[in-house]
Amino acid sequence: DAVEVSEGKKRGKPRVKITSEIVAQVKSLAEAGKTGTEIAQATGISLPSVQNLKKKLGLVAKKKA
Repeated sequence: DAVEVSEGKKRGKPRVKITSEIVAQVKSLAEAGKTGTEIAQATGISLPSVQNLKKKLGLVAKKKA
């Protein structure tokens, strides 16, 4: 059997549209103390997307200088 690949990109996951629902889910999971990886797995978005959302929501602790 031949395997057909119809995706444009050869690697990675298909893009997930980040809805207000996902943003709310990321916020509540982050406030509950979940890690970025746990949030990414729970919501189906990538870890960098989780990190970007957390930064946008002001949920990232400032690094000490």
